[in-house]
Amino acid sequence: MIDVAVVVERRKRRAPESAYSSEGRHGIGFRRVLKEMFEVRYTERAATCKIRTSLAAAIEPAINDAVLHNDNPGLAATKRHGCTMGLSAPLAARLAAQPIGLGGAPLGNLFDPVSNAEAEGVIARALATGVRYFDTAPHYGQGLSEIRFGAALHRQARDTYILSTKVGRILEPSASVSINQHGYVDARPFATRYDYSGAGFVRSLADSCQRLRIEYLDFVFVHDLDPVTHGANFKQHFTDMLASGLPTLAAMKASGTIGGFGIGVNGVDIALKTLREADLDLILLAGRYTLADQSALPELLPECVQRDVQVVLGGPFNSGILATGSVPQDGSVPTFDYVPATPSMISRVAAIEAVCAAHRVPLAAAALQFAAAHPAIAVVLAGARSVAEIESIVAWRQLDIPAAFWEALHALGLIDAAAPFSGRSQ
Repeated sequence: MIDVAVVVERRKRRAPESAYSSEGRHGIGFRRVLKEMFEVRYTERAATCKIRTSLAAAIEPAINDAVLHNDNPGLAATKRHGCTMGLSAPLAARLAAQPIGLGGAPLGNLFDPVSNAEAEGVIARALATGVRYFDTAPHYGQGLSEIRFGAALHRQARDTYILSTKVGRILEPSASVSINQHGYVDARPFATRYDYSGAGFVRSLADSCQRLRIEYLDFVFVHDLDPVTHGANFKQHFTDMLASGLPTLAAMKASGTIGGFGIGVNGVDIALKTLREADLDLILLAGRYTLADQSALPELLPECVQRDVQVVLGGPFNSGILATGSVPQDGSVPTFDYVPATPSMISRVAAIEAVCAAHRVPLAAAALQFAAAHPAIAVVLAGARSVAEIESIVAWRQLDIPAAFWEALHALGLIDAAAPFSGRSQ
């Protein structure tokens, strides 16, 4: 496997050091590195995945952009590449028509193992019940989730479903890495290397397309680029994304390689920060507009409506408590954002459950439909690890919930006064 670092080292022997310094990383030397990387790594296997050809063609204008324009490259890149922001009308219509999306983290063995047969069964049942949007990532089981979606979807006509994956993590084989990492069990033996540059995005997408058995991606999200994940390295990663990562995605969109791009994050602040610096088509926001947490409501969601940025809402159950309730039936501790819920959160959800009981509305159904009611939310993603779970999710999304239920939650202050909901006059 040829890596950028290997090519750089080879070129160093024949070029001045300054061409590869941090100051010169977007100069002529960096362009040559990218060209050689494509020639060595991808040309021999281009026949197995046609996307490599279009990726190689798309990268050159992105690198030219980074060389010639250093003033706020994230905001201006799309205009310079002839890339109109916002999804195409047909793709936006297909997204809006989705009743629910299937999130791929559980199918990457998040917390508990799922067999290949079970994973394919979940996806097949999702298709049978009308689900046509699927989201995955290299991070989910170190490529396992992508492989499973590829196995289940490759016989479907590509224009009959929407598929998204993520960039920012490159998977590299490792004989020493644990198969249990990042909360995933029985994951593939690959180590993670973070790379938010244009070159890193190209490599990540080419690898993802092989795992997914596809040549085109509807959406690409820059994954987990936030201070919580990266600490002291965040500033450099964010700079890399603006300087070459987003211009590369804009070039890919302009060339028709991808349908749209954005960020996939867990926090409101990083979403707002990115919007101040860049134009995006979409934001995949996990857990910040739910019955338990409406922190995206005051500023982020209105900004997205104003700028026509589609929001894909992940984590509608906040990792558990809005599905299990405040007292899970299996006796476990309820979780909120993957950690034990605080007493105040448990009390809040218990109060919501009381209203659910009075109106005979399942808590999980209320959670899904509340998130979907905001005009900024294009689709809600929910994860499933069994056929029974995906069937329940689809049924909850379709359940008729009376307006009186939402009014009761509003009257008790359990949903924000500004939050829209079905049946409420706006």
